[in-house]
Amino acid sequence: MPQLAKVHMEGFEQSVRMDSKYFNNSFRIKPCMFLIRNGKVAKSWRHNYADACPNIIKDLVLHMDKTIASPISDLIIDSLLANATDKENSHSNNHSSSEREVMIEIEGASQQSAQPITTDQVTTVNTTFANMGGIMKSIESFFSTVPRYKMIPGTSDLQSLSTEMKQSLEQDSLNICKSKERNIPKSRSCFAADIEFYQNIDPKTIDVNMILQTDHFRKYFKIMSSKEYNSENIIFWEDINLKYKPLTSKFNNFSKAKIVAESIGKYFLFDESSIMYVNTRDKLRQDVKFKISEIFSDKVEEDFFLSQAPLLFDEVLNEMTASVLQDMFIRFSVSDLFSEMIQTRIHK
Repeated sequence: MPQLAKVHMEGFEQSVRMDSKYFNNSFRIKPCMFLIRNGKVAKSWRHNYADACPNIIKDLVLHMDKTIASPISDLIIDSLLANATDKENSHSNNHSSSEREVMIEIEGASQQSAQPITTDQVTTVNTTFANMGGIMKSIESFFSTVPRYKMIPGTSDLQSLSTEMKQSLEQDSLNICKSKERNIPKSRSCFAADIEFYQNIDPKTIDVNMILQTDHFRKYFKIMSSKEYNSENIIFWEDINLKYKPLTSKFNNFSKAKIVAESIGKYFLFDESSIMYVNTRDKLRQDVKFKISEIFSDKVEEDFFLSQAPLLFDEVLNEMTASVLQDMFIRFSVSDLFSEMIQTRIHK
């Protein structure tokens, strides 16, 4: 992607180097994973094709503090909220400066002591994002012009998708999701704290909703998603239910809710170059974009905000739960991680 962006920005005079064996064989490209600390690569893992994700992922998810369970989105959202809070405090002449330190302790990941991330470092990250604004807009426009393809059944050839074909495929996908959604068992409670677990819990009673709504269960589900390289779906669910929705219960949280909603929309739904970009229908992306402008307009009424703001991302979440997350839950339910999840919950 960096090479494609460079070509787009500087022209096609330079050569884009890519081994010819990768043309039409992108699945042969080997992934690489990096552990970043204070802006530097502390550890890297070079994978072979179809290698399992390294076990460090499990340590990261299980031993991280809950409040920073999704470091990429949290760094962005929390820093934006901090800036908004600082502005509010400055208007009331009650601004007080404090240094926020976040310690991520990874058991067995490093023999060195973890370094704190200060507000100055967060400011540096924000400045970097601001400087990249023009480049990212160009990259986004480049990706929007890239044609979409599908495999021709029974062959190794690809065909370009027309607008009509794309709409037809999205409708077929929607029908499948609706069918699956009707078959998903419903949890008795929508809050993890309200769900009681006993030592004789029957694993057969656990469904995908219960997994998502229970902190301990969701951690193991996130490990599974990380091993399958699609953890953005779980992080998307967490950012909406744990960060965004709590802000929508009071109208005086309007400004903060707007910041979080726009940030989630940008990094998960609108920016195709984002590593957090989730797979959903374009119609739902456009619906969310329209609702954000409607719900967070300057002239919005309090009753409208309180009734509509909590529902902003629900259609996307419902489709995701019925398709991607439900499919992953089926694989998760027969995995060793699922058994470990049950055992560790029982012995707590």
